[in-house]
Amino acid sequence: MKYSPKKTDLKIRIIYGALFVLAVFCMLFNFDPSIKVYFSSVGLLSLVSSLYLFIKLEFTTYEYILIERNDTLDFYVNKIVGRRGNYVCYFPLSDALELCEYTSESKARLKEQYKNPLIYKYNQNVLCGKRYALVFENDNLPCVIVIEPNDELISHIEKELSRQKEIKSLDNLETPDTKAEE
Repeated sequence: MKYSPKKTDLKIRIIYGALFVLAVFCMLFNFDPSIKVYFSSVGLLSLVSSLYLFIKLEFTTYEYILIERNDTLDFYVNKIVGRRGNYVCYFPLSDALELCEYTSESKARLKEQYKNPLIYKYNQNVLCGKRYALVFENDNLPCVIVIEPNDELISHIEKELSRQKEIKSLDNLETPDTKAEE
């Protein structure tokens, strides 16, 4: 299954558009020669910021991929810049610990519960959109991936997480019996 979130972040487009207009204003209008250097530097800084935001946000897309392998689902994040894509994240969902909506409250809870985990943001929209945090363990180090999945992707991930919990609980039930037999 593949899913790529749509770009709906109008606020950030307004921001880099306003920065571009500010850059044009500062560079084209004639000001007093004593302050022209300041306006030119503000214009240049605005132009660079506007172009950086435009390139980073308009030419970059993320694709979330679920592939079934070895009786578990593997989760991939493909970062596509222009026409080129590369996988920036991969882990089996058997290593996942939880999936929750990513809000300021859940962010604080995750930081406290997992002792400042590494946070990777692979979301398309910066200032809007419903984001989720997928927590997994990588070499005993908790990591949080922030994504913007659709309902179908969420249901697949939640099914796999509940299946893995059942498998782990069955393994825990079988472990004491084997120890008693020895």
